Amino acid sequence: MKKNKNTIALISSLILFSISCSRDGTKADGYGNFEATEISVSAESNGKLLNFTIKEGEVLEANEVVAYIDSIPLSLKRDQLLVAKEILYSKSAGVLSQIDVLNAKMQNMAIAKRRIDRIHQRPVK
Repeated sequence: MKKNKNTIALISSLILFSISCSRDGTKADGYGNFEATEISVSAESNGKLLNFTIKEGEVLEANEVVAYIDSIPLSLKRDQLLVAKEILYSKSAGVLSQIDVLNAKMQNMAIAKRRIDRIHQRPVK
């Protein structure tokens, strides 16, 4: 009887093993979670990427240059802003000189107004 129980247990184990190891392609063999540390690397400025020499998974050193970005558009934009700044300064200098001219005209008009007021105040003979 013990022999029959052992034989039955052995046969049922073999059947379960053969059923569980069959590959029909519809189910995965195992399940689990993979954990990874994701690090985002960003550039200090925007632009077209000219050279990118590293591959995924490579270990990088601190402050290592890994890519080159086209800086010509940024340089041109900087030059354009500097010229615009100079134009604004020159316009403001022109405005300041116009203010001085208008102040001088205003003083002349005030003198003329005082003369006219004095003329109107004299009695008619």
